[in-house]
Amino acid sequence: MDTVYIIAGRIGVDPGPLSLRELMLMAKGHAENAWTHTSALLSALWTGNSVHTKDPHYVSPVDMNPLLCGTEKATPKASVSILKTVFRAKKRK
Repeated sequence: MDTVYIIAGRIGVDPGPLSLRELMLMAKGHAENAWTHTSALLSALWTGNSVHTKDPHYVSPVDMNPLLCGTEKATPKASVSILKTVFRAKKRK
């Protein structure tokens, strides 16, 4: 029961009508929102302060967010023709 009150206190809601699952989802959303805000600030500070160095470069907020780090760059490098080949092979069996 303490867990319910701890999570409700972190997100600032009354835990009465909510289930533990709902509170956990709200806490996850709250943490994601907080990290999005923090990573945007860190990115702006890093980029703004690197202007005066010899090698200025832009840092994306995604690079500063530990919850999103690496997700933007994880796009597959395959064409659709590979999928057609795989699914046609499965139909023949």
